[in-house]
Amino acid sequence: ISPAVDLKYLSIMSLYRKENEIAAASAIKSILNHLLYLSEELVVFSVFDRELAEFLRKALVENLLSIPRQKRFLPVKPKFQKTGPNDSVEYPDHLIRFIGPNSWLLFDLLKMNEEQLDWMQAPVSC
Repeated sequence: ISPAVDLKYLSIMSLYRKENEIAAASAIKSILNHLLYLSEELVVFSVFDRELAEFLRKALVENLLSIPRQKRFLPVKPKFQKTGPNDSVEYPDHLIRFIGPNSWLLFDLLKMNEEQLDWMQAPVSC
């Protein structure tokens, strides 16, 4: 839930900067300190967020399915996305772009093979 909610909030604050630059800058600075979970490995959890719009959940899955699944994942520290206070954040496109090759790690850890991922082809419904 948090990746989508926080990116949406960050996007809104970027727009709000036109109304009140000082308040928006303060809010943006605060939220940027709490985005460590915005990594390829963790953003994939948004697929299971029932509060997220169906079109967005579907787009996340389609993006994931377009990326070849790695055979092996080496233990590495996650690479956190760099988002600065002056960067524009376009929600929901920004969330979809966080999906990457390491987003498959969750399914690898759960030892889910291709057949067990058939649900990704089904229509999204809450």
